[in-house]
Amino acid sequence: MPKRKIIVGISGATGAQMGYRLLQALRDVPDVETHLIISDGARVIFDRECDVTAADAEALADVVYDNHDLACGLPTSAARRGAASCSCRARCRSTRPTCATCCRLRRTDT
Repeated sequence: MPKRKIIVGISGATGAQMGYRLLQALRDVPDVETHLIISDGARVIFDRECDVTAADAEALADVVYDNHDLACGLPTSAARRGAASCSCRARCRSTRPTCATCCRLRRTDT
């Protein structure tokens, strides 16, 4: 049976901790493959305010994507089946309908 692909997008202050904890939980689910995107803002929060780093979160994910690589191989069809956007800002949500965006996290937030 193929693994279910779950996209985890981390942005914002509380998103760093929530996303990290979600990745920890999903790591123990045998039929799940996690795809991770971390916004620039969340990377700053990891560095300044968390007891874990963005690299720690990336180590828990099966696949990690660059937030600015709009042509990355992210399985966008997986977003319809399973995606978590941890503490997504209003700006990310507002760009969703038009796909007017500058980062991959906003493009996959469906």
